[in-house]
Amino acid sequence: VECPAGTFDNGAKCVACPGGTTSEPGSTDCGILPVELLSFTGASMGHKLVLEWATAREEDFSHFVLEMATEAAFSELVSIAGTGNAYVGAGYRYTYKTDQAGAHFFRLRQVDLDGSEVLSSVVALEATGVTSTTVHPNPVGDRLYVTPFNEDEALTVFVYSSDGRLIVRKDFT
Repeated sequence: VECPAGTFDNGAKCVACPGGTTSEPGSTDCGILPVELLSFTGASMGHKLVLEWATAREEDFSHFVLEMATEAAFSELVSIAGTGNAYVGAGYRYTYKTDQAGAHFFRLRQVDLDGSEVLSSVVALEATGVTSTTVHPNPVGDRLYVTPFNEDEALTVFVYSSDGRLIVRKDFT
């Protein structure tokens, strides 16, 4: 019987590799992972989902790909270059602002210089208090009302006629 990835054959049975190590299927020993991930956590602050992770070391490491899923498969959210080295780890933080209430699932894809990849565990966060930018009425008469999703960020409103001509462009800061 061939031992699966993350385990090794000790001559009698398949044994899990200790923390910070891994193996290929069928291995008889475990090798050190290029990245030793200490933690991957998240916190929900309404519509802001904050993800933090830390490494103990990053040897022969390229970058992290932060992936997200709501109901469907995971997709790439952002790529973040590694900043640690073989002797020193690093801390990372990413804030995702969403306009979609409900569960959001995140994971890290660790990509090494040789192209090999390792996936982290999944962090589930619940977005609450989410609203969206609203525009009314439609169709517009002599006044258009815009309520921004996030009043702290700049907003540009474009108004087009029914035949596609730009009527107004207005920047709000």
